[in-house]
Amino acid sequence: MIQTIAAERRRAVALVAVAIVLSFSAFAIDFEDSLLFHPYREHVGNPRDYGVDYQDLDIRTADGELLNAWWIPAPGPATVLFLHGNGGNISYWTGKAKGIHDLGANLLLVDYRGYGRSTGKPSEEGTALDAQAAYDYLLEVRGMKPESLVIWGESLGGAVAARLATERPASGLIIESAFTSTPDLAPAVVPWIPFVRHLMRSRFDTLAAVGQVTIPKLFIHGDADQLIPFEMGRQLHDAAPLPKRFFTCPGRGHGSTYQPGDGDYLKAVGELIDQALSDAAGDPRSPGR
Repeated sequence: MIQTIAAERRRAVALVAVAIVLSFSAFAIDFEDSLLFHPYREHVGNPRDYGVDYQDLDIRTADGELLNAWWIPAPGPATVLFLHGNGGNISYWTGKAKGIHDLGANLLLVDYRGYGRSTGKPSEEGTALDAQAAYDYLLEVRGMKPESLVIWGESLGGAVAARLATERPASGLIIESAFTSTPDLAPAVVPWIPFVRHLMRSRFDTLAAVGQVTIPKLFIHGDADQLIPFEMGRQLHDAAPLPKRFFTCPGRGHGSTYQPGDGDYLKAVGELIDQALSDAAGDPRSPGR
């Protein structure tokens, strides 16, 4: 009888322990998602607010989600695939879209699943599929060639862009205001949670990805970034093979690296695009050779 009661107590304790672990796991998952993804459904504007014409379209992913995107044509030979940060939606980047358009580059801005008018729920693997779908759309529907494509990612999008550059060919890569990995970033964002880096399921390992990318690269970071440390941008640059360049935005914080009419910023981007297309074309005069 005593043995039976003891066994029941052990079983009850085990069940409580399992329940605690499951509850904590569910909390950790919800916490991480709320830390990483801040999607907004409503648009706050569109490129026509800046006098730029565009086409609103939808792109189907390999796993069946429907992504909302904007195609902004331009007369130049280059095409930029822009992958935005973890907040808002594509309408929050219309000012930057105007700057890219002024450089003469075609532009595709795409919302990840769960953002804006896109279906689904965001995740690390989901954003990778979304980037692949956008890239494939440019080749299969728009008829673009990898030699003319520049992949550009900002903040969280930097991790997505770096990964895409290891999975699909392109001529150039721009990484802006990006972190090295989510486990590295978590302690800087929520330093009051002990061992938070060990709770992260996602990796978003930008550092590992950029080390594999041999095409011309531009790293952009504001030296007053209070969200993603400036040093992380430097780490990414240092880990990447040549050709590469680092562009500092003096006094700029997270999300404000570009200001309309910022000639130095656009000059750095334009030089990267020119170098990328020249290298891809095998031009011996290219500065990347």
